[in-house]
Amino acid sequence: MQGTLAFDDFSGSMRLNAERVYEVDQAREVYAKRLVVDVAEVKAGNGFVHSLANVLLPYCEGSCPVGIRYLGSSAQAHITLGNEWRVHPTDELLHRLRELAGDAQVRVVY
Repeated sequence: MQGTLAFDDFSGSMRLNAERVYEVDQAREVYAKRLVVDVAEVKAGNGFVHSLANVLLPYCEGSCPVGIRYLGSSAQAHITLGNEWRVHPTDELLHRLRELAGDAQVRVVY
């Protein structure tokens, strides 16, 4: 919900005026700065990149950038995917990414 909160002299209490009401997916689309997937070294191989692309593809053409945080034993890197991989960060996409990478490995940064 987006709006204003102010003291109402008439009622003597706080008053909330809603200007916009979003569904969760809509609010995430508007306010998310990026979607980050942590990928450990042991998971990075064995077709993970191909599987990740297959999960992301149906949700592309959104406005949310996708970042991959690689966590290796001797190196770490953060890679932001190109603009063609920007997604609609829906509940369904987050669910599919968590199935692929693990629950704690997927987060939305606001």
